[in-house]
Amino acid sequence: MSLAQYSELLAGNIDFVGQEKAQFILRKLFNLLSVSSFLVGLIYQNLFYTVVVFAAGLVIAALITIPPFGFYNKNNLKYLQVKNKEFASDNVSATIIAAPSN
Repeated sequence: MSLAQYSELLAGNIDFVGQEKAQFILRKLFNLLSVSSFLVGLIYQNLFYTVVVFAAGLVIAALITIPPFGFYNKNNLKYLQVKNKEFASDNVSATIIAAPSN
């Protein structure tokens, strides 16, 4: 694999809908993880089990939500072309934000 392929793999580009999906999945996993680790600790009366179950769940949640899977990048945005070429370069498009006048 070339450096460009590694860079593309690690870029992590996802769209806004994908970010919302990842956040929703992460919230649900945290809720499930909190309840299940609490119940395991309660049943076995051991705080260590609670921490281990929670830590294992965090690793699983990270593996599910951090990588840029394909279903996180299905709704790409179509950006507008820059009308004034004075502000555009070859690789960078500029956005001008006007400050409110007081």
